[in-house]
Amino acid sequence: MIPKDDPVIFCAYHPEIAAIATCSRCGKPICYRCQHAIGKKSFCSLRCILLFYPALLIRSLISKFQWMIQKMGQGWKWVRKK
Repeated sequence: MIPKDDPVIFCAYHPEIAAIATCSRCGKPICYRCQHAIGKKSFCSLRCILLFYPALLIRSLISKFQWMIQKMGQGWKWVRKK
């Protein structure tokens, strides 16, 4: 969180809105519209969340890979039926 006694800091993505936190990974100031909170940590983007928590990134990539394999398998079933 940004301390109350500091001068007003504005969001890195919305320069007209005051920042309420800083990203736990990259340190950018973020407003209420940009903030993604996980537990007590704040993040500016999904990219920063996934880079901060590598297990989430790995899980996300595995699920996408499984989805691709499943779709490829359905495609081959369709080809074999003809």
